Amino acid sequence: MLHSEDISINYEQLDVFYNRYFAYYRSLQAYYKKRFVNRCLIFLNQKYIDGINDFEPDNRIKALIAASAVQLTLGLERWEMDYFDLIIVHPQDYKSNTGLKFSGETNLAGYVKLSWKTFLRGYTFNNDNVNLGLHEFSHALHFSGLKGGEQDYFLDNYFNNWLSSAYEAFNDLKLGRPSIFRPYGGTNINEFMSVCFEHFFESPQQIKETYPLLYYSTACLLNQLPDATNTQLNVRAVMMDEKSKLLPGLEHYHFSSPVSAAMLVAIVPLIYTVLSAGLTNVISLCFEALFVLLYLRYDFSYTQLTINNREFEIKRGRFIFKSRKQQFNPIACLISFRSGSDTENGNYELIFYDTSDERFYEEDLNLKQGDSDSLIKALKTNRITYYEG
Repeated sequence: MLHSEDISINYEQLDVFYNRYFAYYRSLQAYYKKRFVNRCLIFLNQKYIDGINDFEPDNRIKALIAASAVQLTLGLERWEMDYFDLIIVHPQDYKSNTGLKFSGETNLAGYVKLSWKTFLRGYTFNNDNVNLGLHEFSHALHFSGLKGGEQDYFLDNYFNNWLSSAYEAFNDLKLGRPSIFRPYGGTNINEFMSVCFEHFFESPQQIKETYPLLYYSTACLLNQLPDATNTQLNVRAVMMDEKSKLLPGLEHYHFSSPVSAAMLVAIVPLIYTVLSAGLTNVISLCFEALFVLLYLRYDFSYTQLTINNREFEIKRGRFIFKSRKQQFNPIACLISFRSGSDTENGNYELIFYDTSDERFYEEDLNLKQGDSDSLIKALKTNRITYYEG
């Protein structure tokens, strides 16, 4: 694969090198090529890539390792995997202390090991859905967040929702059913994630045809659609819409914010003071002013959520601030529900994603109509994560 002389680590030489040797780079538009090279330069500056057993990685090897990590994360805002600052490169597959042979390893001690021979094979043969670099850097991306590294905002908030779309394919592997994914993905859900990401970059259409919800969820998670000639990035809004079309939807449900507890507490002394001292008493006026302030705060933050089939609407404000902000999103943007402390009165906590500002929101809501049992069932069929209490 590599026939050129060694290169220098600068923008111009990396651009030429990737255009020649990295197919994914050639599929990017000019704007994203610039982002790609700049991130590779940052990666190479932040990570220490070292060989072992007298194997000395040259700049070409280092550049391709950086490119693999950046390929996986190009659609993310935070992508550095900063918990892992050491990458150890073996010339061949290697044996562990137990005598088992390995091609790669992502160790929670803070390093990644790669067999250069197997890594290179992953980019030489790009139609077998096996890619060591993508596999190990998928682990590094996930584990970095678990170990306290700076995690991408969307990935951190959406990952559990991605899992809800992944378990069908994962269970097919575990139960020995026919699957497009290689058997190693059935080892555990972490290995399935890495196997899925490898497959997504080499055969995305196969995932789309077999597990379409997983396809759209993975595209949302990584914020890209790989393609041999035209890879697309910043695709989340479109992918949320497409995923929603595949979901069965929910019957009409209506939620609203619960009454402010502070208002309920304040109204008792207010009524007592007014009845005993009159409306214009100084103490009564203080309680009245406090109650008005509490109400204004409640009214401003009041939220109504209406789910109707495959979309939901958010309205803000109850009376004074009514309709100060309205949001419409496809049902795939509903991320999770959690039953609150007062389930008998339909108290729930909701997390949803708003495509207009690309932020996640958490709301305390009361279910006003509909049976909670039917709601929970409907949530699960729409791949919306539900938590008890």
